[in-house]
Amino acid sequence: MMNLTRSAAIAVFLGLSLVACGSGASDSGEKAKSEKETEPTTFDVAGTISGPGGCGSQANGSVEDGARVTITDNSGKVLAFDELGEGVDVDTEEYMGPCRYDFVVYEVPVGETDVYGLTVGTTSAEPYLFKQDEAGSLSLTLGE
Repeated sequence: MMNLTRSAAIAVFLGLSLVACGSGASDSGEKAKSEKETEPTTFDVAGTISGPGGCGSQANGSVEDGARVTITDNSGKVLAFDELGEGVDVDTEEYMGPCRYDFVVYEVPVGETDVYGLTVGTTSAEPYLFKQDEAGSLSLTLGE
């Protein structure tokens, strides 16, 4: 009985050792492969844009509901674009506040440039410059 138990214990130990060795070797290869596959190739740019005057005023120029938000590389090449959402008046008790627009530009290619540019509408102003790690929470105010 002792030999049977000892033999069974050795067999279980050897079986587990083989599974662990086999599992470990393929796990590290699979893990490295899955990490490479999951490296992001794009990122999203999100934020808000505020402008003087209420929504619908002419003070914001071409920045209005549905205006194009464009992301460029450092040479001006367009990488991605989307549209501004509907403007929301940010009123205070003292005055009619600015109009705030939320935006998200999806799937901007990673690694295309060190510094990205953002323009809104048909403005000829210089683009707002940002780095990829700032892309999740941009807050821009027109006229600044």
